[in-house]
Amino acid sequence: MQLALWKGGCRVNEEECFTILSIGGNQTILNLRKLILEDQGYRVITCDDLNRSLTIVNEEAINLIVWDFRTVAHMDDMQCAKKIRKIKPDVPIIFCIRIPGEISDKNEIGAEVHVKIDGPEKLIERVSAVLKKK
Repeated sequence: MQLALWKGGCRVNEEECFTILSIGGNQTILNLRKLILEDQGYRVITCDDLNRSLTIVNEEAINLIVWDFRTVAHMDDMQCAKKIRKIKPDVPIIFCIRIPGEISDKNEIGAEVHVKIDGPEKLIERVSAVLKKK
């Protein structure tokens, strides 16, 4: 039996990586988050448009969604999250929020909540923990 070695989200000897969809309205934040998560070995797709995020969820094998909650225009974030839940009910979602309590940990779609001021290290820990559950 051969053991698989892992670097973050990818098997070292294979092309199997966890794919994260990062949704948000600020391209700079999306780019920084992408760099941080890719450095951990994850494949990251960024999206700054909620309608386009629905298309991506339909077309890609997404393992996790990391979402800057309430930052994207054109559609209510929670409405979009509900649509995504209907398309892929088993894909976990982490909402990144600015202020503790901005959205409840017991939100209506069952998303995890990360407070941005906790920093990227805590986000990496949360992403890793969520993906280990899969």
